[in-house]
Amino acid sequence: MALVTLPVAPESLSIPEALAQLQQEITELALCQIAIARWQLRQQQTQQCQTSMQQLEAIQERINALAAELETQMRQFHLTASGLNPCYCALQSPPNPQQRPANVWEIHHAAIPQVIRRGSQFILTAKSLDLSVTDEGAQGRERARHARRRREALEQWLLAQRHC
Repeated sequence: MALVTLPVAPESLSIPEALAQLQQEITELALCQIAIARWQLRQQQTQQCQTSMQQLEAIQERINALAAELETQMRQFHLTASGLNPCYCALQSPPNPQQRPANVWEIHHAAIPQVIRRGSQFILTAKSLDLSVTDEGAQGRERARHARRRREALEQWLLAQRHC
């Protein structure tokens, strides 16, 4: 934007020239006001975005903390139910020996919510739980075995592709 300058000698301008210059200065001021309004709007949007991002981060932390607590409780439920089941089944023995007594518990699918972050993107997803694995070390070993099997299968496939 050009700075508005006042004429050095206003008496040297004719009335139409002075009006034209005044109109130009009014137009320049209006453009400056528009630019300032856009800048202020951009600043507000930036501030709003930063505030919302901080809120998302706090919510992400809260969801993941609750999910960790929920996972612990689900594992405790599994351990307790597994310990109770033999006693429960013995008390529920059916009159027909061909029938199996009902279990005190059943798991169809165990998953907990989690929020992960990739760059500036938040992803709300679910983490499947294998409740038959009771400790983190065993889970890590199982994941490592699974990864090793996948790697070996990939290597075999690559070898087969090489020989084709």
